[in-house]
Amino acid sequence: MSQTDRLDEIPHDKLVATFCSGGDRANVAFAYLHTKGFDNARIIRAG
Repeated sequence: MSQTDRLDEIPHDKLVATFCSGGDRANVAFAYLHTKGFDNARIIRAG
């Protein structure tokens, strides 16, 4: 099972945040979620 197989477990009606200490994976995850219709996705910046 890939991680994208679980996309239906992420709520569309709530704020979804992505985070990683370097920021690269968070950016990739954010972009992926945005293309899948998650308009409430945000990136939490490290710092």
